[in-house]
Amino acid sequence: MLRLKYRCFYCGFQRNALQAISPATMEVLMRVLADCDTWDDKDPEEVSRKAELTLKCLTEVVHILLTSSSDQRQVETSTILENYFKLLNSDHSALPNSRRSRQWENRFIALQIQMLNTITAMLDCTDRPVLQAIFLNSNCFEHLIRLLQNCKVFQGKLDSLAVSTIQALTAVLHKSPAAKEVFKERIGYAHIYEVLKSLGQPSRELLEELMNMAVEGDHTSVGILGISNVQPLLLLIQWLPELESHDLQIFISNWLKRICCINRQSRATCVNANMVICIIETLNFHSSLHRTCAENLIALQGSLGSQSMSSGELHRLIRLLRTSKPKQIHPYVIPVMHAILTMARKQGLDSALQYFNLSPSMAGIAVPPIHKWPGSAFSFNAWLCLDQDQITPGDGSSKGGKRKQLYSFFTGSGIGFEAFITCSGVLVVAVCTKREYATVMLPDHCFCDSLWHNITIVHVPGKRPFGQSFVYIYVNGQQKISAPLRFPAMNEPFTSCCIGSAGQRTTTPPPSQIPDPPFSSPIMPHRTSLGGILSPASWGGLLGKSEVVTKLISAGTQDSEWGCPTSLEGQLGSVILFHEALQPSQVKALYLAGKWW
Repeated sequence: MLRLKYRCFYCGFQRNALQAISPATMEVLMRVLADCDTWDDKDPEEVSRKAELTLKCLTEVVHILLTSSSDQRQVETSTILENYFKLLNSDHSALPNSRRSRQWENRFIALQIQMLNTITAMLDCTDRPVLQAIFLNSNCFEHLIRLLQNCKVFQGKLDSLAVSTIQALTAVLHKSPAAKEVFKERIGYAHIYEVLKSLGQPSRELLEELMNMAVEGDHTSVGILGISNVQPLLLLIQWLPELESHDLQIFISNWLKRICCINRQSRATCVNANMVICIIETLNFHSSLHRTCAENLIALQGSLGSQSMSSGELHRLIRLLRTSKPKQIHPYVIPVMHAILTMARKQGLDSALQYFNLSPSMAGIAVPPIHKWPGSAFSFNAWLCLDQDQITPGDGSSKGGKRKQLYSFFTGSGIGFEAFITCSGVLVVAVCTKREYATVMLPDHCFCDSLWHNITIVHVPGKRPFGQSFVYIYVNGQQKISAPLRFPAMNEPFTSCCIGSAGQRTTTPPPSQIPDPPFSSPIMPHRTSLGGILSPASWGGLLGKSEVVTKLISAGTQDSEWGCPTSLEGQLGSVILFHEALQPSQVKALYLAGKWW
């Protein structure tokens, strides 16, 4: 019967499947699961297969219900989850002692682990955010934590149950800021730490699951995956002195040093989560820490301190070196001195003393409206530092994706200037008019290298009556490209002025008003106009091939072509905006002045 129902759910049309998903059917499936641990006379493999098939049926049921409308459903997903969690946390203490044998316990824990793994399978669907919300409303976090609190089994099975529980928690939290906030408010990582610690010494598998929770993927993919959830990292640091295995201490601390220091964005995430204080508190238990583990933590502290460290935190770090005897040297002295030297090194293009942290997607700087542009040109100069985007499992590298805004100055009608960095690290300068969105790319130069760069963009209007408008792009004081680019009308106020921010999207006209895409062929016309003869490029030559990098699309289609705007998703140093055209010597002087003039 189960195989028949599974084929109905999996292979049938949705309408037929919805007819089969009734309260009576769900009751049968739940009863089959509930009876799996009571079949003493059955073959264990047969019982396991029956439970597996039943759980596959429930997974298909949930996926079918997600794609249906409320008037089609006979049963709600929330009702199924409510009964599912009741069964998962069912109390078998009322069973007679003769029934509660070691064999029964093995089957019962195996069933719970299968049910926990099914939660991960259920959440592996296209409507994951919707299902995550249903799980949150079903108090899934409370049910999962209660499962760990109430279980009374021998250590081997207990650890397997804890691993599967963390996997289920990770699946519910995956890529959901709302779920992470709900978990922090309802449960808290301090509470889950106490629950896990009460289960005894953790296995390597359990600790690795917490690592997977932090990167929301495979923890061994350091350099590919970044930090998605910093809280499990703090939990691991706090747990280090409690670990009796020195090998585990070294393994965890070495991995923490790698993942937290992989790039500037990871370091900023850890600093903002107060990891510096967490490390210092752990180092206070130096008698419980292996020397290599302590040195890894101090090296991590030095890397985070080079990102940001308060005087109070530095004082607490130095206070670690105090000893009870006046002439005794603390074993941390040399590692701490190395860490302080790491923090003090601030020369070169890989560090900065102060900056705006625009890593959050909604971060940015809002500039007051500019009612009347005072000059005849537009020049923008800034220092910035970007990391390479971390790969997210399951995310496609579709066209556009997002554009990391360097600046945007727009009028109420959507006319203005914009510059952004693509996901691949390429700088794009844009001008938007009522009909066109014109862009110039700077090819063969990637800015997502975790180094500081000085960028200057100069828009120069053409001289009437035949002059052509140009844009000049400088990197680190050197002109990299000059290309023809429209200069927008400056007779309207700039009402949306943003630096490093997603800002206000440009106005998208109705489809009926969008003109056909303008000419954007890479080949210049054979006949040269008088304006082309008199343009600066005809005398000085182009630094770069504008015919390769210039592109025109219809105004209002830039989001689909280039991706949705986000913050700069990096660090921004000094910023200057000029209403006149900067000369090459002036651009060079600004670069030589450095990041902290």
